[in-house]
This record gives sequence, C-alpha cells and structure tokens, in this order.
Amino acid sequence: MELNNKYIVVKFSELSLKGGNKKEFVKILIRNIKNKLKDKKIKAEVKNAKDKIEIYSDHNLEEVFEIMDKIVGISSYSYYYKFEANEKNILKNLQEKLSNFQKGTKFRISLKIIQNDEFDDKSKLINLLAWYAIEKLGFIVDLSNYDIDINLRIEKNIAIFFFEKKIGIYGLPAGVNGKALTLLSGGIDSPVAAFKTVTRGVNVSFITFLTPRTSEANVINKIKDLAIKVDEYNGIHGKIIFVNFEKVQEEISKLKDSSYRITLLRRFFVKFAQIISKKYGYKFLITGDSLGQVASQTPESMTQIDNATDQLIIRPLVSMSKNEIIRIAEKIGTYKISIRPGDDMCSLFTPKKPIIFPKKEMVQDLESKLTNMDDILFKILKEETRIIDIKEIYDV
Repeated sequence: MELNNKYIVVKFSELSLKGGNKKEFVKILIRNIKNKLKDKKIKAEVKNAKDKIEIYSDHNLEEVFEIMDKIVGISSYSYYYKFEANEKNILKNLQEKLSNFQKGTKFRISLKIIQNDEFDDKSKLINLLAWYAIEKLGFIVDLSNYDIDINLRIEKNIAIFFFEKKIGIYGLPAGVNGKALTLLSGGIDSPVAAFKTVTRGVNVSFITFLTPRTSEANVINKIKDLAIKVDEYNGIHGKIIFVNFEKVQEEISKLKDSSYRITLLRRFFVKFAQIISKKYGYKFLITGDSLGQVASQTPESMTQIDNATDQLIIRPLVSMSKNEIIRIAEKIGTYKISIRPGDDMCSLFTPKKPIIFPKKEMVQDLESKLTNMDDILFKILKEETRIIDIKEIYDV
C-alpha cells in the first residue's frame, strides 16, 4: 500500500513500564488493531514506529478512530499530517485542518524544530501561526484552558501537524495475559467484570447457565448482545457458551433445606465452568460479584463457592459500589442491554430466605446427598452445551 500524508499515530498505555516484555506486548497490540480493522473490512497498514504505532489507510479516518475507541492498551491517538516544510504549506495546512472549528475556539501552539535552517527563529514562526489563527480563523489564545493544542514538528524539510488528541482505553493489550471465562448472567455486573478483566490484558469468553424456562428468545438475545458488546474490546474474539443446567437445578430442588440452594447452584456453576476451562484452555474464571450486594456475595458465601473448584476465580468488582458499576456499564454500552426484560437462572431459583453465612460442614453434607453429579455434568457437557464462536457473527 502506498503511504499517504495523512495517518493516525497511536501512543502506548502501560507498555513503557514493561521492560524486556515491551516488544511482545507491542506485537500483540498491533495484532489487535489489525484484527479490529479487518472485522470492519478496513484496509490499512499498521507499523511499529519505535515508541508509537502508525496507521495508514485510504479509508475514512473517522471510522478508524471509532475502532481505536475499543482497543485496550492505548493511551492516546491523533491525526497526523505530513508535508514539505515551507511557510506556504504550513499556513495552507493550518487553514485546511482547522476549518471545521468555530470562531472563538481557544488554542495554544506547541512547536518543535529540528535541523531546519529556514525556520531557525522559533518565536517568529509561533507568532506567525498565532496571528493566522487569530486573524484568519477567529481563534482565541488560551495557554491553559484551551480547546485545541496546535502541534507542529519540523524536522529537516518535513513538517508534521497534529491537533486533537483522543484519549484511549488504558491498560494492557488484550491477550498478553491469556484468556479467561466469564460467568455471564443477564445482569449489570458480570459484563462490567469481563470488561475490567480485558483491560488487564485478557481475552474473555462467556458461559451462561439456563433452563428451558429461562431460555426464551429475549433472554438468549440479551445474553448474546451482552457478550458481543464486551467482545468488542477483546483482542481475539471469544466464545459464548450456553448450558442447559435444568438437571442440576432439579437435583438441588430435591433437598429439604432450600436456604442453601443458591450456594449449591453456584458451586456447580464453577465446577462445570472448570470442566469447560480445562477443555478450552481458559486460565481462570471471572464473576461479577460485589461484596455484600446479595446473599451469595458475602465473604462466607464466596469462600464456599471458591472451595468447589481449584481454579482461580477473580472478582474485579468486589470492592465497587453499584453506582460505580453502572457508570462503567453505561460507558461501555452494556447497561441498556442489561436492564432489558429477561430473568436469569439464579433469580428464578432464589429461595425466600437464602443462607447468608453458609457453613462448610453443611455445604458438604448437602452436596453428599446429591448422587451421580459427575455423570450428570458429563452428560450436560456432551448433550446440553452449545458453543457460539463470536467471530462467526462478524464474518456473516
């Protein structure tokens, strides 16, 4: 692809802190950018340019910007314009690139000159640019509370303009820390937990447990839409795993003590999720638990749920308030999906008085009364599990 004079420069997020791992992390970030551009059928050349990434494309760069908004590991990104360095070109480009800004726009100028004899007087060029912005464009100088920072770099015979700097999603490129499996309900919390995990360099997939009663079209579509929305931030597309868990629910319902229903059901959620993890190579499980929010999210309840598996379970939201979680859900676009009608399996199975402080001995005693559970889980894996590759949705 022939390179043009208009391109996007992407600055890294935490990669500058990673020492010897930086090269591999940049490689994954570039791969993620290419994947996202490919999903949208945008042809582009993505280059590693030492301390930044450059993207060259003949496509509408505004659409490329929208893609950058969803890529984790970026601190900022900007349009760059490269041209021959002379006074006529500089003023021409200044006028062209800022013509969409209104009169009264507050601005400042940042100028750097390297090895250029024509513009040896830095203050003279700054004064020229400021005069043009004020007199011709109607801008107002404001060095501290500015709307736009006019950045100009001149090196030898090349000038580079860039103006607006968009702030990206900080964090680590999705995939540098492998992949994990999210226990996804139809609520507000679990999609946010998955997103928070993506920002720590993890590609996430999703598993949801249903029964025929909770498998109506609105519930299935709600789960799909939540998974797809979070998957927009993945580096590599994840999977959606639907599991008919009716048989497990039936077995637990036979127990006389109903107060432990949710504790036992959630223990079998993580038992089954561990089976899936071993089969598909997920490093750990993710839940949307927030400490003390419901009966199953007390320290005692979470401990008994954790004891059901030897796989790591992380809870990114454990210390967050509901308002904090909702703010993130609104930002990433999952909130309006989460509040759509459609009850999950737990909400329909919760007893009137669920146990808040479950005892280990009681959990063990009740679970010992559930016979043939290993065979039941194996049968569910074989006959009642449906896996959707999210990549196929983008390829349609």
